[in-house]
Amino acid sequence: MEKEKNAELIHLDMQYWGLYHWPNGKHIGAFLKELKENAKIYTGKCPNCGRFFCPPLPMCGRCHVKIEEQHKWIEVGPKGTLFNFTVIEQQFLHPQTGQMLEVPFPVGLINLDGAPTSFFHRLEETDSSKLHVGMRVKAIFRPKSERRGDISDIRFFRTVE
Repeated sequence: MEKEKNAELIHLDMQYWGLYHWPNGKHIGAFLKELKENAKIYTGKCPNCGRFFCPPLPMCGRCHVKIEEQHKWIEVGPKGTLFNFTVIEQQFLHPQTGQMLEVPFPVGLINLDGAPTSFFHRLEETDSSKLHVGMRVKAIFRPKSERRGDISDIRFFRTVE
């Protein structure tokens, strides 16, 4: 035991890069497939309480009812109304790439046309003085050849007023 108390600890600095792949699940997978292949945004609706979810979820977070009716999804957007926003001025690591994001980095909560649902995403306008609650915005998709089947297939929401 005495040996373990006085053991020299070795510290090794190293980086490990690993690619991870995991399934998105039925609902998110179908949602992302529509973004990639058709540039369409869909919302789901709870059959019990009527709450909308964008992206669609397999279960209602409010009443815990299983939601299976993918064929009843509602197409929303691509336009909507800015409900809330913030412009991030402090650099941080992008969670998907590990790269530092360029600032300013504006994000907003957008009430998409077609159903009472909100969607959180990046905004194109970086000047906070030009952003205001209630302004109209539109989803701008990557060219089809560049889409990957993830949320970044929507590049940002652009001001349309």
